[in-house]
Amino acid sequence: MAKYRLSQVAKLIDVAPITLKRWLLSGRINEVQRDRNGWRVFTDEDVSRIQTYAATLYPPCNDSNPSLFRPGMGTARNEGRTR
Repeated sequence: MAKYRLSQVAKLIDVAPITLKRWLLSGRINEVQRDRNGWRVFTDEDVSRIQTYAATLYPPCNDSNPSLFRPGMGTARNEGRTR
């Protein structure tokens, strides 16, 4: 069974390490085991569980959907501005 550090898991699921740490501290995901030095140690099962949680927050983007790229759709920040 593979063991991973927090930074390795964050890279695997494509989030910042601080994001993963906040999820743990806030209780959004269950705490994982720690080694004798107090470092978090993640198992394959932990990684799978965290990937599932992350997928609910960040669903895959389908860039081929043309409705996402409608002309004239600006952000709220630049709405109404003219050059």
